[in-house]
Amino acid sequence: MDTRYYGIFPNGQYIEKLTLDEINDTIDIEYILRCTKIDSSFNNPRTFTLITKDRLKNNLKIGDFELVDIGEDSGTRKVITIKDLRTKTIFQTETHIAGVEFFKEELIPLLNTLHEIGSWKMYQKLEELEALRFKNEQLRKELNELQQNLTNLDSKT
Repeated sequence: MDTRYYGIFPNGQYIEKLTLDEINDTIDIEYILRCTKIDSSFNNPRTFTLITKDRLKNNLKIGDFELVDIGEDSGTRKVITIKDLRTKTIFQTETHIAGVEFFKEELIPLLNTLHEIGSWKMYQKLEELEALRFKNEQLRKELNELQQNLTNLDSKT
């Protein structure tokens, strides 16, 4: 089994070490991720676990939202499980960034956003709204291109 440890600093940067002792000797580490892989073949997924300096499982909590589980990393995405501590409801979502970078780029921002909004349902609605805005903008661009092409055709005749 291949195991690596990642010490994550408050700014989201991280270091990779082969042993937990090396991570524990590093100053200012905020989180520790243990990454295990059954063997070194490329096709085997990695498993990330947030742990304490004493190797105990550690759940990340921001406001009323807590990271419960990080699914296997297939190299393209992984499923993370989040719990709303007020309603005791569990939610799952996929990350879109592979490797440790998901922690800084997706997980922490997601938990901060959930904390600010206060509701998973509201978060989903805002995500849907953003997707609709993006689609609307794309359709406007297509419409403008079609209108421009039509104008060009009319001017040639």
